[in-house]
Amino acid sequence: AQAIEQTTFFHLGPSVLKMLLDSLKQQLDDLQLEKRFAHVKHASSGGDMIPPQILNRLNQIFDQAEVYAIYGSSEISCMGCTFLAPKEEELSQTLVGKPFDQVQLRVLDEQQNLVSAGVKGEIYFAGAGITQGYLNLPELTQEKYVWLDGQRFYRTGDLGLLTGSGNLQVLGRADFQVQIRGLRIELADIEANLNLHPGIINSVVVTRPDHNQEPQLVAYFVAVDAAAVPRVKELRDFLGTVLPQYMI
Repeated sequence: AQAIEQTTFFHLGPSVLKMLLDSLKQQLDDLQLEKRFAHVKHASSGGDMIPPQILNRLNQIFDQAEVYAIYGSSEISCMGCTFLAPKEEELSQTLVGKPFDQVQLRVLDEQQNLVSAGVKGEIYFAGAGITQGYLNLPELTQEKYVWLDGQRFYRTGDLGLLTGSGNLQVLGRADFQVQIRGLRIELADIEANLNLHPGIINSVVVTRPDHNQEPQLVAYFVAVDAAAVPRVKELRDFLGTVLPQYMI
């Protein structure tokens, strides 16, 4: 917090930001925060999945700053997309926006065909900043860097979809997919929806064997309030409004 007092521009990962924002909220009221950080003009987060609550609280505390989500990876020199979080509304999901200038974004299916808006696929990037590959790892380079329509794309391994307005939403990793009773399930989809519950800060969903040694879904979560931890039925009912039964 002292370092931010000396700058007008900062970028922090969501896990560090979470601790910082919690600490500030406990120590200072809204008026004190407004005065302390009125000079900050830009605040951004990235490097991991960003809960929408983080962007909302950044907008509240740094009310004079433009607040951005940034998405990318080392293989594309870090910068792929960016999203300006609006001041006038609370976000219920995190978007990472549209590509930077001279960067191309595609969301493709398993056959590397474009998917429609709202349909999940793998995220690919081309254009400025795409690196040459992995040093001394030609097979991995060939797998992850592909030529499509005369352009060299990096396949991120991340899953996402484009909204109707053309903004990218990241949904998790393609390699976190599991099969239970013959049905393919993206664990990150369940995590993303659990994290929308007002009583949950963050969650992880994994598979564990049941008493018959068959895989079952298990969720671990961090509650907002230790004195009011959401009950199992409440969470099942909450997920039931957005997910099919086999994902619960």
